[in-house]
Amino acid sequence: MYGWLKEIIDWSEVWALLIPACVLLYNRQLSRLAIPLLYYVCIALVLNFLQDYFWKKRLIFSFSSVPGDNIIFYHLHSIIRFICISWFFSKLPLFFSSKIKGIIPLLFLLFVLINFIFFEPFTKFSSRLLGLEAGLLLFYCLQYFLGLMLSEEPLTIRGNHVFWMVTGISIYMVINFPVFLFYKKISLKFSEFAISIWDLHNFSYIMLCFFIARFFYVSKH
Repeated sequence: MYGWLKEIIDWSEVWALLIPACVLLYNRQLSRLAIPLLYYVCIALVLNFLQDYFWKKRLIFSFSSVPGDNIIFYHLHSIIRFICISWFFSKLPLFFSSKIKGIIPLLFLLFVLINFIFFEPFTKFSSRLLGLEAGLLLFYCLQYFLGLMLSEEPLTIRGNHVFWMVTGISIYMVINFPVFLFYKKISLKFSEFAISIWDLHNFSYIMLCFFIARFFYVSKH
């Protein structure tokens, strides 16, 4: 029973995305605000399938000697996730100026280029990349909540689907920020413990997918 349950958890980064994907089949008239998350779900589904497939089948890239090496897919996923979610936030009224909204993604991509060209190989897990992604997206979330607090309009939470989407992103990033930041060091010293910690990430990712599904369900033109 445990092995069967573990297999489900191991593939959760794939099947969890099928939840919002199925909602998309129900609601095909999404608002423009949902388009960045639509792109994210589609691209992430492909990347997550590849990363789990390579890991489960113990496949080897030509540049790697480690069976099941799937790190490049996690890095690509992190970059795509940041681009899509920051695109989503660019459509929201945030506390800082629109110029800063445009500069942050450019600085992030510049960091990615410099980091992987001069400091870290793209084929090795980068806590810098995933930690920076989580930190910047948490910054976006805080700016959104701050904007709500300072707004003169009445704060409605129950029917505010954007609020709940940002809340879902916040929960996922708060849980995983320390995981991303210290995972590389933990995996080098305590590999079994690192695998157990990643299950925490998988559970939080399922939660994020439910929030995205809810957002798609209520998001209309």
